Amino acid sequence: MRQTTLAFLAQQDAQIAINAHYFLPFPSAEPEAEVIGIAASEGLVFSAFESSVQSYALMARAAGLNIDRDNHAGLVHADPTDATGRRVLEPVTLWTTLAGSAQIVTAGAVTIPRYRDAVTPGGQLEPGGPRQYSNANSWYEAVNARTAIGLSRDARTLTLFTVDGAGGSVGLTVGEVAAMLVREFGVWDALNLDGGGSTSMVIVDPATRQPRLVTTSVDGPAGRAVGSNLAVFAH
Repeated sequence: MRQTTLAFLAQQDAQIAINAHYFLPFPSAEPEAEVIGIAASEGLVFSAFESSVQSYALMARAAGLNIDRDNHAGLVHADPTDATGRRVLEPVTLWTTLAGSAQIVTAGAVTIPRYRDAVTPGGQLEPGGPRQYSNANSWYEAVNARTAIGLSRDARTLTLFTVDGAGGSVGLTVGEVAAMLVREFGVWDALNLDGGGSTSMVIVDPATRQPRLVTTSVDGPAGRAVGSNLAVFAH
């Protein structure tokens, strides 16, 4: 069920939350949605690795980020021998798992996916889409609101990143997000999550104890009702 990040944080009584998966159908006024990519909550895997119809933007079987029951985080990748799309290569149990469009930082380097064409036959994206995306006109080079999540090299620091595309900010390209994560936040691996009007970060104000949306949404003061959210609890 679609839910704003603000409502999700309040429901979960958490301290911080961000939006997570891309989802379909969109645009739609329907309350139900299907998230795209690997997803798990409290050990229940409710979405598998997959190839999205939005192949001009979302990589097939895109990497996920898993936080296990003991709060150890790490990136996970699809086991190519598993037809169900629910098994990962890493020796971990999926517990809290999310995915985005692509892994945009890998081992400290920016890794923006490329389009498959005559010059780049090994590209991970299909050219086309609503704006005829290609290596010369990449979806990843559009300036927009963005949400990303990253891990430090020792996997002990989790970075939640958002940038507005409204309210005085024009946003960033995905490449700019990736470079900033590496340069300014010491991120070693990162995923690009759903952005644009979905971008939402909610924080409980330590003074008032009230949750507030700290990003500016084009969908109104409460933000967009999205397919999934990630909550962080401070104890």
